[in-house]
Amino acid sequence: MPVAGATSGVGWETARILAERGALVLVHGRTAEEARAATGRLIAAGVSEPHLCTYATDLTDSDTAEAMVRAVVGTRPHLDVRACDERVGPAPARHRGAAEAPAETA
Repeated sequence: MPVAGATSGVGWETARILAERGALVLVHGRTAEEARAATGRLIAAGVSEPHLCTYATDLTDSDTAEAMVRAVVGTRPHLDVRACDERVGPAPARHRGAAEAPAETA
């Protein structure tokens, strides 16, 4: 189960709980260092290492995000659930302030 945003906060807790309950968790971080550090903290918190795999990709870059998806599907063709605690790509207009909203075109 890929958990995007697993390096801290809700994503890290989600990864911890799922792995403790026996799921194979694919720990995602924006960088390899962040993903490895999160995996180390999960192991230190008592998660069994065989329940963890580490992936790193900046999901705001569609090319690298697509490459990660291909890598995950290539090595783990059966996924039961995907947990995402990280925004992928630009925020929808309804979540941006007026200064960030794109200009209207006539």
